[in-house]
Amino acid sequence: AALGQIELKRGNLVVAQEHHQHALNIYERLANPSGRAYQLGCLGAVEHARGDTTSAADFFMRALELYEETENLIGQTDQLGNLGTIALSRGEIDNAEEFHERALAMNVKLENLEGQAAQLGSLARVATKRGNATVAEDYYRRALEIYERLGQPEGQANQLANLGALAHARDDVADATNCYGRALAIYERLSHVQGQAITLSNLGLVAVKQDELAASRTYFERAQELYAQLGNAQEVDKMTSWIAATEATS
Repeated sequence: AALGQIELKRGNLVVAQEHHQHALNIYERLANPSGRAYQLGCLGAVEHARGDTTSAADFFMRALELYEETENLIGQTDQLGNLGTIALSRGEIDNAEEFHERALAMNVKLENLEGQAAQLGSLARVATKRGNATVAEDYYRRALEIYERLGQPEGQANQLANLGALAHARDDVADATNCYGRALAIYERLSHVQGQAITLSNLGLVAVKQDELAASRTYFERAQELYAQLGNAQEVDKMTSWIAATEATS
C-alpha cells in the first residue's frame, strides 16, 4: 500500500495500480473491510490521476459504502470529498454540493477543523461554478479563519489567493492586490515556488488592469523565472508573450 502511494506521487500510475490491487486482494482474503476500503480509495485516486472519472467515482463509491458499513466517519469524509471533486469536474454541481456538504457536516461532528476548512474551500468552488461569488467569498473567508487558528500558512496562502481571484473577477483591484500580496508573502516564506509563480502572474494581470505596465512586466518576469525553475515550458512561453504585450503597449 505504501509503495502504491509512493508510485502515485511519482506519476507511475501502472505500478501504483498494481501495488494497490495486490494489497486489495490481500485484504479481501483477510475479510478486512477497512483495509479494502482504503485500497479502493487509493485505486480511485489512481483512476482520477488518469482522468478516468467514471472508474474513479466507482472506486470512491465502493470505498464509501465500506466505510459506512464499518461506521468509519473519517473514511467517509475522505470519500465524500473525493466524490464531490469528481462531480464538480463533470459539471454535476448539485451532486458536488451534496457530497461536500455531507463531508463538512461529518467534519463538524468530528470536530476536525482541517477537514472543515478543506470542505469549505470545495463548497466555495461549487458556489463559484454557480456564479455566486458572494457565497464563495464567505466560504473562503471561513476556511481562511480556520487555517489561521490552526497556524497552517499554506492553507492561509491558498485561501488568500482564492479571495484575490474573486476580487480580481469583480474588478476590485485594491482588494485583489492586497489578497494576492499577502498570499505571495506566505508562499515566499514557505519557499513554495509554484504558489509564488501563480500569484506573481496574477499580480501582473491586476497591474495590467491598472495600466501599471512596468510593474506588470516585473511581476511577469519574476513569474517566468520561477516557472523556468519548475520546468514548466508552457507557462514560461505564456509569460514571454505577456511580457512582450506590456512592452508593445508601453
